[in-house]
Amino acid sequence: MEDRTGSFGPLVRAVAACLAEVAPGARVAAAGQGVLDGMTWTVGLLGAGVAALLVFSLLSDTAGLGVSLAARLLFALILIFAVTPWLNPPPPALDPRDLPRSLTP
Repeated sequence: MEDRTGSFGPLVRAVAACLAEVAPGARVAAAGQGVLDGMTWTVGLLGAGVAALLVFSLLSDTAGLGVSLAARLLFALILIFAVTPWLNPPPPALDPRDLPRSLTP
């Protein structure tokens, strides 16, 4: 793996200086989709699936089957919420005027 910190550091400092000048209240965070975003989508889709399953089973007179299947999906939701405390929190936002030494050479 090639270390490009020496050439990338001045670019980071220049971008941070321009950002601090243009938008003094701006905070910078790491890009990408975090674990919590994926969990939110999963919970939302499972919740919508539980609701749709219950509605369609009640409309077709198969309430018993719908409730038993919805209970299984709800159990998966409960397990997801049980794992939530162990997820890593997102890194704190950085102040572009005060970059940590570890990010710049």
